[in-house]
Amino acid sequence: IALGNITADADITTDITAATVNLTANTQIGDLSSNSLLATVTRLLQVDAQQLALTLNAEGEIAIADSSATPNQLQISSINTPNGSGSSVWLQADTNSLNLGATGFGLNSSDRLILQQNSVLTLPSLPSLAGLKIDADTINASSVLTANELILKLRGSQALTTSASRIDALTSQGSLNLTNQLDTQLLDLDNDALAFTTSNGNLIFTSLGRLSVLNGISATDASADGVRSGLIDLAAAGGDFSIGSSGVAQITSINTSDQSVNGGLGESPTNQVSIRLRITDSSPDMRTLSLGNDEGSDVSISATGGDILMAAGANAIGSDENIRQLTIGSDVSIIAQNSGGDANTGSVVLDEVTPNASAIITAQAGRSILLSSRNLLAAQSVITTIENAVRETTNNLPSISNPSSPNSNAANPDTAEVPASDQPGSAPLQKRNISLALDRALPPCKPGDNTKGGYTCRQKDAIRNFLNSLMISKSLPVINAP
Repeated sequence: IALGNITADADITTDITAATVNLTANTQIGDLSSNSLLATVTRLLQVDAQQLALTLNAEGEIAIADSSATPNQLQISSINTPNGSGSSVWLQADTNSLNLGATGFGLNSSDRLILQQNSVLTLPSLPSLAGLKIDADTINASSVLTANELILKLRGSQALTTSASRIDALTSQGSLNLTNQLDTQLLDLDNDALAFTTSNGNLIFTSLGRLSVLNGISATDASADGVRSGLIDLAAAGGDFSIGSSGVAQITSINTSDQSVNGGLGESPTNQVSIRLRITDSSPDMRTLSLGNDEGSDVSISATGGDILMAAGANAIGSDENIRQLTIGSDVSIIAQNSGGDANTGSVVLDEVTPNASAIITAQAGRSILLSSRNLLAAQSVITTIENAVRETTNNLPSISNPSSPNSNAANPDTAEVPASDQPGSAPLQKRNISLALDRALPPCKPGDNTKGGYTCRQKDAIRNFLNSLMISKSLPVINAP
């Protein structure tokens, strides 16, 4: 039909061609299989127009496809649903691009929005929604994507800031880099068993609150191009981090193309880390990185062609050495390998971590695993005591010479080997990283400086040696910082 304005008390299911179309219906404009984020299309209403306004009078469904012959011709001017309706809106463009730049979204926090097109999708500022599903090549977003549930099905590399409680994201090609502003569950929302996936690229996810992984995460390096990819970097920056607290959780990085290439995630334990799982905030609050729930054998962390790092206390500064914990349940397996048939002669370091005896932790030849819950103990009261002691006694320490002096015999703790008795696990920690504690005790001197912040470089050297003696005696724990 070719009409300008249609108002119906019942459903609208007839294709429309007109310059300007205003559709108002009771519960249906088009037809979806269900009123949910996982709905499929039963009747997609084809609209060939220049301007389109959509209104539902009650809870219902909208399913619209842009069938305009001219690209970007159809401008959706407004979409309105009643407050608290819990409606679902499906907008699709198969050959064109959805033109949403001037859309007035009269949607509310109980509605769901599904957007699908075969090109780059440009989004205006969207309201907070119960659910948002986007199927596009990539997204050009002008604001944070906000929804209780978020599903992304993309076909290229993408970086986004989101605000969602439950997230399922996939790209068929390229890398995903998501920063989520809320406590987050990464889980399967569309029944494909996967929560965060790329077929050829990297996955980076940071939750600014707590993070929970409940289903599969997978990244692959599919190109022998001399660039290490298939990297998985997950971080909780404001709370606990759990993997497999319920259900099946698998984190899998596969690199069969560039196994000898450097350029992994950081440099600890090697520069070929393919999976990195961390709690990254420096808060003195208690935090736990927990794997598994001691039921079954349904949690696996597997890196093929790369190494694994888990760090519960990488940046933590507090007065209690137990403020960070890494727990590994009986249902957990952790493996780093190249081909799967190599001998189990790789490096496994357990740094203040005691896994369940039934957990499987294996590094095959040429691969490394570092599991750490160590945090930096740097209580200000301790630092102040050290400062005061050194301030009073430094002039009576003739044996402490300037570190730049060729006759200096003072040990340099930044390069000192860890004594054999201090080596955790099956491989030695090569260095003690106490730079954070030293920086808090005294700002660093530059080479050639005589004073810095009212202290002499000689005094700084005294502080360094005093801190080093405490570190060795275990009065202050140290961190092999990733």
